[in-house]
Amino acid sequence: MGMDIKKIIREEIDDFSDFEWAKGEIEYPIYSIDFLIGKKAYFRENNMDEVLETRNCTRLDLNKSDLNLGKIKSNIGWTIKKSNLPNRNTVSIILDDKKGTQHWGVDDVLELVRLGIWVVEGDDGKFINESEEFDWIKDINPELTNENFHMFYNKPFYWYHKGEPVSDWGIPRVFWFEESGIHVRDKDEIALMCHKDVNDKTTSEPKDECTDIFHSTAIRYIKKGTLQHQPQLSDIKECENYLDKILNNVTLINEDGRKPDMEWDFTKNNLDKSKKWVKTKEDVKKYLSLLFSKLKNLPRKIKVKIIKYVLISFIGLLTVNQLQTVVDEVSPEKIEITKIQQTEKEEPKEEPKVESIRKPSEELFTFLKIEEGSAKNKGEPVLVAYKIGDGMITVGWGHAEDINNSKYKLGQEIDTTEAKILLKQDVKKASEALNRILNNWESKGIEVNVTQEMYNTMTSMIFNMGIGNFRKSDFIQLVKKNRLDKAKEKIKTTSSHLFSEFPGLKKRRELESGNFNTTSS
Repeated sequence: MGMDIKKIIREEIDDFSDFEWAKGEIEYPIYSIDFLIGKKAYFRENNMDEVLETRNCTRLDLNKSDLNLGKIKSNIGWTIKKSNLPNRNTVSIILDDKKGTQHWGVDDVLELVRLGIWVVEGDDGKFINESEEFDWIKDINPELTNENFHMFYNKPFYWYHKGEPVSDWGIPRVFWFEESGIHVRDKDEIALMCHKDVNDKTTSEPKDECTDIFHSTAIRYIKKGTLQHQPQLSDIKECENYLDKILNNVTLINEDGRKPDMEWDFTKNNLDKSKKWVKTKEDVKKYLSLLFSKLKNLPRKIKVKIIKYVLISFIGLLTVNQLQTVVDEVSPEKIEITKIQQTEKEEPKEEPKVESIRKPSEELFTFLKIEEGSAKNKGEPVLVAYKIGDGMITVGWGHAEDINNSKYKLGQEIDTTEAKILLKQDVKKASEALNRILNNWESKGIEVNVTQEMYNTMTSMIFNMGIGNFRKSDFIQLVKKNRLDKAKEKIKTTSSHLFSEFPGLKKRRELESGNFNTTSS
């Protein structure tokens, strides 16, 4: 089209306050052809054809976790480039071995990348669709169901066609989903899909009325890449949502007609979430302008406490003088930052924050010694290295190494001291892998109250199944969504495809499920 979409968005909606949250760069997720152009890809061994035949389904019905993915064949790769064919819904595949050029449909390429059969190499040489840096993919991938689709309600999307965002006069429309008055039809929930035409400044209402859409249909669009989530567009809008939560909480009227006291922990928590996106002086200005407008009708005591907390938190991002300048520009009343600093000591100290659990307890070691040790002498290690046909050599309390690269040989004997060292190392490795997941959630504002028992159980599962399989499991996705009761049940069927080969695994999963207590003991 020859248009600078980013520039147009900024210029055309600059004064459209209702669409403040729609500003920002268009981010192409990994599952968009725009992201993949120019990237190098490799093939990975898989059992997709077998699964498709067994289930009698199409690729669209599959998730990455449904497949057994093997080795990456990194000796031969290819580069994905724009096609010179008239059909814009194709890309060119330039083979490394100079066997020529192939033309693939965009939808086929996106599906193969989504399923992990094509592994994409990033600029840093790492495989993008395998990297922990792209955990956010899990928030937009087709690991979606009718039940958990609600997480996409009131989130911004762009509509894509042939790899490009659909636009009106160069302006991409912004779509979102809302709850429908019709909740369920034939066991499939229904949402409202709405959009605003950001080119039309005459109204803040949707250009067209919202349309009913099945969850399953919306999920199919997201899987295909037709609808693409734009998380960076949510910053201002989500900020407003958190501030509205505070307002709703402090303006509730009791039955006796009195307003309740402010719950400071709740308020502070939502304030912290509301300003996570603030990174620059302009962000501070934008945030404070919104904050002051939201707080204007609150009782002075509550308003002052909130403003004081927020302004002090910005000192460091800006100097006192810089912050004072911003406040003078956007505040409807005079606020002196230096006086706020002086009176901060008068504020009561907050209760110390409960430390997140990031360490296994002794109970886990006891459990692993029983489950991973000798079948005859429960709790004792197996001191002679053995194999069970999984390509690994095992010794001690379940310490497993690739048989081709292991320092241990079949039949080699170790002592109990070495077994204890190996167990400690393996638990530490599993624990650190779990901590990376939990810390990542915490950094994104995803709150899961992990008890010691839950932590021990998840570490045990990683110890047994490996971090890769654990991350792809339905179980951990349920934990992430705080659906802990369902997660507890899901443990029983995690890795169920191995139950027939390893009968003891089913019993272990049942024990782990029983140990997964969601309330602190």
